[in-house]
Amino acid sequence: MGRANIVSNGFTLYPVTTSIRHDRELVVEDERMASGMLRRVFRGVKEIISYEHDDLSEADLTTWLNAHPANTSYTHTDELNVTRTVVTDRIEYAVDRSVSTTERRYVISVTVKEV
Repeated sequence: MGRANIVSNGFTLYPVTTSIRHDRELVVEDERMASGMLRRVFRGVKEIISYEHDDLSEADLTTWLNAHPANTSYTHTDELNVTRTVVTDRIEYAVDRSVSTTERRYVISVTVKEV
């Protein structure tokens, strides 16, 4: 059973995002055998999770940006209640619409990759 929120780098992000995609990446190495031939060895699988969320206030956008720091690994618990150590692979955000002259709503797209 899934969770109603996501916990990333100690920040609770809720409600659950509008779009969530889970992908897997094979971890492989090419090793040279004693005969000189190369062989491909599969070492494992890394999980890649992509989130998209729209209609965020400026405070919510700041929380999302702080929850996904660049150039560091951190703990991430996804909507399936699985905890992983991840790094931020990609983060993009933009203004979605203006509510008033001083208030804007934002859209964000985040991809995290298991270490």
